[in-house]
Amino acid sequence: MSIDGANLGIKPHRVLETMLGGKPSPKEDEMMSREDMLKQILAMPDDYKTAATSYDNSSMWLAKQFYLLRKEGKEGDQSEMYDFMKDKNGDKEKDYDFTGFMVGWANNVSRWLLDRPEVGNDAILELKI
Repeated sequence: MSIDGANLGIKPHRVLETMLGGKPSPKEDEMMSREDMLKQILAMPDDYKTAATSYDNSSMWLAKQFYLLRKEGKEGDQSEMYDFMKDKNGDKEKDYDFTGFMVGWANNVSRWLLDRPEVGNDAILELKI
């Protein structure tokens, strides 16, 4: 699996089941193509509260925001993209309930959809021994 599974079309809850829950790595039938992932994230409602019905939907809503911002020419790391998202959608941080992993996953999905290389997900600590 990649750093956070985003460039394999794996939804975030499934990645966490492997990373934290000890499940085996996702199988090929659990992966989405870029086209399918793009369709799913673009189908997310524009309003966050409407989209925030699950961990995956909240993450995919954020991926949509990052994707659209990148299409508009905005670029940055996951923190900068998050700030751009708040500028665009309002700084209702009390209403947003993203984990660090979700922000990193959304960042990598938006990069993958635009054929850019993945970057580290700040919520994942990598130990090199």
